[in-house]
Amino acid sequence: MKNQHTFIRAIIDRTSHPVLYVEKSNLLVRYANPAAMRWLSVEPTSLIGKTLEQAEINDDIKKPFVDLQTQLSTANTGTELSITFTRSLINERATVHSVSTEPDPQQDDPGGFWFLVENDKIDQVIDNIIVENLMKNCDDMIYFKDLDSRFLRCSDSLAKLLGAKSRTEVCGKSDFDFFDESSATSFFECEQDIISTGEPWICKPEKTGESIWMLSSKMPLRDKTGKIVGTFGISKDITAQKEFEAELEQTNKRLNVASRHAGMAEIATNVIHNVGNVLNSVNVSVSQVQEINKRLNIDNLCKVANLISENIDVDNFLKDDEKGKRIPEYLSAIAEELVRDREDIQTELEATRRNLDHIKTIVAMQQQHATSSSVIEETDLSLLLSDAAQISSSSMARHNIELVKQFDDEIIVPIDQHQVLQILINLIRNAKHACQDSDQPNKRIVLAVELTEDEIKIVVMDNGIGIEPDDLQKLFSHGFTTKKNGHGFGLHSGANSAKQMGGDLQGYSDGIGTGASFVLTLPRSRPPVGLTPAPVSNTQPVNVGTPSNT
Repeated sequence: MKNQHTFIRAIIDRTSHPVLYVEKSNLLVRYANPAAMRWLSVEPTSLIGKTLEQAEINDDIKKPFVDLQTQLSTANTGTELSITFTRSLINERATVHSVSTEPDPQQDDPGGFWFLVENDKIDQVIDNIIVENLMKNCDDMIYFKDLDSRFLRCSDSLAKLLGAKSRTEVCGKSDFDFFDESSATSFFECEQDIISTGEPWICKPEKTGESIWMLSSKMPLRDKTGKIVGTFGISKDITAQKEFEAELEQTNKRLNVASRHAGMAEIATNVIHNVGNVLNSVNVSVSQVQEINKRLNIDNLCKVANLISENIDVDNFLKDDEKGKRIPEYLSAIAEELVRDREDIQTELEATRRNLDHIKTIVAMQQQHATSSSVIEETDLSLLLSDAAQISSSSMARHNIELVKQFDDEIIVPIDQHQVLQILINLIRNAKHACQDSDQPNKRIVLAVELTEDEIKIVVMDNGIGIEPDDLQKLFSHGFTTKKNGHGFGLHSGANSAKQMGGDLQGYSDGIGTGASFVLTLPRSRPPVGLTPAPVSNTQPVNVGTPSNT
């Protein structure tokens, strides 16, 4: 008999039908097979040892069990009763079969009521298993709520977030039992809007409390007939992502500040570099004036004046005295020399004035750089090239560097003369340094202009030391230089200026010992106001030729 009882118990444990046993004397649930636990969506602790009224199960299931229990309590032993009901939430029609039993001391059975459930959905058990596994193991928060936004079912992850000991502790409660009033009100209003409109709420961020962010999707929960009976949704914790975005925003702000500081530093470097180039020419002019001043025959002129003043009879002194006879010729020679010196001084002072004006323009351009565009005006390019060459002419003469001009006079074109002058000064100085460092016996720099219908090409060529092929791609990068004392800013600044004027600056060399050429290309027509020029090209320029190395 005992073996038979064990065999029956094993069958009940393994059946897919939910089975419960309630003790008759105290109406406590003493047994529920695994199928019953899954069907009721409860843990053993929420059911075993409790009355059906106390069990943490949904009311639509609880009522038919309690009704059958009440009927069996007044019926004869062995009476079989059944009741059919519908679980509207999951569209399940179920039938509960029940029977009462007498106490059996031999089997330690106090007597009670057996309940066996049949439902007309064969795959319902499988569905319950899938849902149960999803609720237990999914990291995202899943929930089902009724029309009053009370929890019907939720995942373990949501129960943990809410601070509940188990999922069953959440059921029957609302967000107002777990969240602050502001957050709970927001959730409630959203769900009630979904219930009233039937419109889902897809992938929207929402904040719970002060620190937790969720990406949520919420939808209407419908029964078999399509009637809305609640809501369900899934939420993903995106707090870490939001914190990362906030940190990224702060980093971006810090980068913007650093970028502004770097921009200010670049502008300052630009001013220093360009002003320094022009000041070199100013220093040369001042030195030239000082040299002229030293050779002025002022002392000899004073001696002549003293000689004349010492002789009272000036007329006879100039006619009869040997020294006096030479004075007129000497004065004529001094006068001619003073005229030449005056012209030289005037030339140097005029060059100094132009250079100082250029320095003032450089500073003014940088002050207005953030708000103003290039000043395009009709300019004689031949004079501009001559001015740029003049700035380095003294240094080139000292190093026996020949300057060849291959352009016509009076080339009138619309350009920003100050920006173009800065670029040319830097290119000519670079060419001069390349020639100085070269072993070529006939050092030469060529300035050329090529005009097309649409473009102006200004070419600065030298037969200096040349450029490594790998370095050609880096020439216009900020900080890159091949000079021992260079700063790597001149070509970078020139390329940016060319870009601002709607053109570009390119470099070309066949390698070490072959010289180099730089081509400044500018549009021949005036660019439209607000034009954003194309970036500086990294492609190899047209080979306009390099000076002969022989």
